[in-house]
Amino acid sequence: MAVGAHVRPHAPPLMRELYDELAEAFPREWGNGSAYAKHSEQFRNNFEQTFPEVVLGNDYLPSPALTLLEHQVPLALYFSRFVLDSAGEDCYSKLLVSLNSAGKIPHTVFGSLNYECLLEQAAQNLGIEVDYWCGNPNPNMIRVAKLHGSCNFITAEITQGSRAMLAGTNVQLEIGLTPLPPRDLEKTLSAKISAKQLSHYPVMSQVSHYKQNFASPAEIQKLRNPWNAAVLDGDTKFIVIIGVSFNCNDVHINEPIEQAPSTVLYIGDEESFKMWHEINKPAEHISKSFEDGFQSLLNRLGIGD
Repeated sequence: MAVGAHVRPHAPPLMRELYDELAEAFPREWGNGSAYAKHSEQFRNNFEQTFPEVVLGNDYLPSPALTLLEHQVPLALYFSRFVLDSAGEDCYSKLLVSLNSAGKIPHTVFGSLNYECLLEQAAQNLGIEVDYWCGNPNPNMIRVAKLHGSCNFITAEITQGSRAMLAGTNVQLEIGLTPLPPRDLEKTLSAKISAKQLSHYPVMSQVSHYKQNFASPAEIQKLRNPWNAAVLDGDTKFIVIIGVSFNCNDVHINEPIEQAPSTVLYIGDEESFKMWHEINKPAEHISKSFEDGFQSLLNRLGIGD
């Protein structure tokens, strides 16, 4: 019935604020005196553009894949710290309650670009389990495709052989994907990826325009496939895009939206909507923010009071 993407109530900071948040949370890796400090203004101006230039390396001096996965550790730990700050009053929870009351949970696939797990926390607080592989519909389980990975996704244990392979540049290694429970995530994740000799790495796309995946790229694609299928399914009545800025490099998202046969509803700023409207002319703009447009969205979906 609806395919949602990148909903952001009580979400982490905007990209322009991300550098300062990381510098405060992880001063050794990102703060004053770190290798990234001299690029702080570049990160503040455009984090996703600066990340590949400074962290991923350029064509002449690319970083080893192992180093890039190690650089993901602070990012994963940072996003694992975000928790819902209200008891069921957030838009995630209210949307799930409305969908559940209308019997629409089995007919809904969520596609999230967020690295944090707020949607999953809302679901578990309501007694609803999470299916990241988006299998058969289940009234007691929401299907959530984390299209760019997630802070709670970790690799299988890294062997010495895997470590040697990842020491090369431009390497992608299929090494499994295990989701950690969204509740008490920071503590659980820290125990897995904060050891001196890392035995697991986060499975998250790099924070760059092209969202490179060096660990388990095929597993990430497996997560994307059901979302793509839902978007292109002629039985899907609505596609709801919430808070997603248009990125011309996200071909894996833009092409299905462009070809979608169903009605696209957008919540977000008007400039971003113009870009989505360019690739999907029938798309409709609901409101600038999820909070302000929440009831209008429910009414448009036919599940309002």
